[in-house]
Amino acid sequence: MPEHSSFVAPFGAPQRSGDIEPGSRSVRGTLEPPKVDGGSPVAQLDVDAFLQRFRDRATAVQERGIPPLEADARKAFIAQAEKDHLDYALIGSATWAVEEGHLVLRIPLSG
Repeated sequence: MPEHSSFVAPFGAPQRSGDIEPGSRSVRGTLEPPKVDGGSPVAQLDVDAFLQRFRDRATAVQERGIPPLEADARKAFIAQAEKDHLDYALIGSATWAVEEGHLVLRIPLSG
């Protein structure tokens, strides 16, 4: 589970940052994008919630039933569901950090 609690996606240079890891250019914590039009943020992203949505999607794909399909369509549906589950599970298992102004997802490739 990521050690971060909140994150506001940077679009340009952050105006405020959380902890900066000693000896690195990696920022962890809360970042705010530049303000436009009277001070409202351009966009916000809660990365932990984002990753949780991917975990939820992976579970939903795994648990959903197979609709009544003919042989080839059924095989194609199952193959796509397996790809969807893999994609969602990989992203959902990621840890994250902000490094040099980029959101970096680290996906474990071993069990």
